[in-house]
Amino acid sequence: TKAFAITPADADLPVPTRMITINVGGILSFLGGDNITYTTAALPAGSYPICATRVLPATTATGITGWT
Repeated sequence: TKAFAITPADADLPVPTRMITINVGGILSFLGGDNITYTTAALPAGSYPICATRVLPATTATGITGWT
């Protein structure tokens, strides 16, 4: 398992995630492995089993870490 910091952007992540951790809660907007854009309701800080290829700028959560 490898971890990497994520900055929301309109660019692909270096590798797809299997899990995302957010340190400060908020909305998470991401492009899933199925090429569909998803936007969550406000999430509390924590770890979530999310397969993402991008974390989009509409994201308001911060302190984001991707796990492979």
